[in-house]
Amino acid sequence: MIEKDMDKTITEHFKEYLSYPEVPIDDRRIDWIFLNEVSEIIAVELKIRNWKNVLRQAMSNRFCSNKSYAAIWYEYAKNIKLDWFEKSGIGLLLVFEDRVEEIIEPKSYLMDEITESMKIIRSNIEDKSDSGVCDNAKKN
Repeated sequence: MIEKDMDKTITEHFKEYLSYPEVPIDDRRIDWIFLNEVSEIIAVELKIRNWKNVLRQAMSNRFCSNKSYAAIWYEYAKNIKLDWFEKSGIGLLLVFEDRVEEIIEPKSYLMDEITESMKIIRSNIEDKSDSGVCDNAKKN
């Protein structure tokens, strides 16, 4: 099992959104960005088992998304400290072979709180699209 094995299930969960994998922001990449028609930006970070790392990564996505999720493979969920996610405003998704379960709903950040970050994300998506890197971005 590798993180890429979770991609199909995650994109199916957000099938009403446009999906963009590996979106660059600063010196790193966000695993998935999902956009809807009202410009809502959802960031999702994937990890197989290291819930502390995925929480840290998802927390750094709060400045550039309306909602930020950490997604982890269901078999490694037993030791997760749910209160850490609740206190940080990060949503928690458990990924199974055939479905995703939302365990904790993320805090929703208002658009005016992230307007500048939205410009950066959209610019990076457009740059990837112009270069052909984002040709796989699609409506699921």
